Amino acid sequence: MSKLDLLQRQIKNTKLTPARIKAISTCFAKDMTASQTAKKLNISRQTINTYFILFRDYLISQEKLNNIKNLNTAILYKECITIQYLIFKEEYIYFLIYKKKVILISKEEHFLNEITTFTYKNLKKQLEKHKRANSARIIYNNYDKKYFISSFFKNSNDIEIFLFNRIKKFRGINKSNYIKHIKESFIRFNNDEKTINNILNQLFIKPPIY
Repeated sequence: MSKLDLLQRQIKNTKLTPARIKAISTCFAKDMTASQTAKKLNISRQTINTYFILFRDYLISQEKLNNIKNLNTAILYKECITIQYLIFKEEYIYFLIYKKKVILISKEEHFLNEITTFTYKNLKKQLEKHKRANSARIIYNNYDKKYFISSFFKNSNDIEIFLFNRIKKFRGINKSNYIKHIKESFIRFNNDEKTINNILNQLFIKPPIY
């Protein structure tokens, strides 16, 4: 049984063949909208949306595993991490940048507990009041077992531009789901289409039977 077989148990009355589901996956990897995919494959937009949610959740879960490894490496080798913010729907959205990878700082991400606490308790007010900076470099002190601010600086808004240009083409983004769409946007900023397609292909691989 593949990972997709397990995930499909969440979907009621699904009658699509694996080949059709793979076609949806390919469209998702290309970052097509549900309407574009529905028109291309002649499948209802509701069904497409159901699978898009499944693929998005899987993509986020796999990216999270990589992020944990990256942050553990940063702490181990005492490397600087950049914390930056953007404003989305009148809210400050914080994210970190490490080795050109972007990760959302969210209170629901337990693996980011220390960074999240530090950001909102020690960094947020200082950064938002800063007249020129939109970012800060932080580093983990292994002796004191905590983060400290290394410096403030003005970073490019490439990530913000990418996010807004991508999200404006999608309908149905609201307060209940916008965080997932931001996470997905950051994943697409971090990875090209081929990489995303390879990640999703893992869903269709059935483990060997011994």
